[in-house]
Amino acid sequence: MIGNVVGRPDWPREMVIRVDEKDPVLLELLFARAYWNLDTYSEIPREDPRVPTRASGVPSPALASRWGQDWNERVTALDDGDTRPPATSIADPAQFNQWLAAQPQRWSDLLRADWPGDAYADWLESVLAPTRGIPLERSPERIAVDSLREAWSRGLREIVVIPVEGEYSRRLRDDAVLVSSALRGRADAYAEVLTAWR
Repeated sequence: MIGNVVGRPDWPREMVIRVDEKDPVLLELLFARAYWNLDTYSEIPREDPRVPTRASGVPSPALASRWGQDWNERVTALDDGDTRPPATSIADPAQFNQWLAAQPQRWSDLLRADWPGDAYADWLESVLAPTRGIPLERSPERIAVDSLREAWSRGLREIVVIPVEGEYSRRLRDDAVLVSSALRGRADAYAEVLTAWR
């Protein structure tokens, strides 16, 4: 979550934005598509940074054929706001278990021993390292604060970031947007997407 810091009058005290760079399902799907060189869903740009290690064959052709379905299901869940357990489930284990059972299985769970855990961990580190340790004042959201404030005033509450190249963005539900890490890293392009958010 990103919120106000004392001394920033351009950031309203009540403005809080959730920035999610670690959606586990989307990250695993992007990695799997690159690692096994799956020729699917070209409308989703290639992963960035690149997956350095490639496998020669897919351990489960049936699983590979459902990549697009799994991607769409996750984006639909993000659209519906179903990716986090209900707040009331903290005090209700049965409700939490019901929510958990409805979540899609991740590819690492489905493939188990065939999932390239070390290669995935190395790639994930390369994905997260560039933004780790950046001072809050230099975050993309602080740099684009004027545009972000406008989007927030129109209902934006969450930004989901995926590590792909190019200026990719997609509206999710009424309070969220999906953007590429490349777009988020380009101040002018990011500000333009936030300004256009309705």
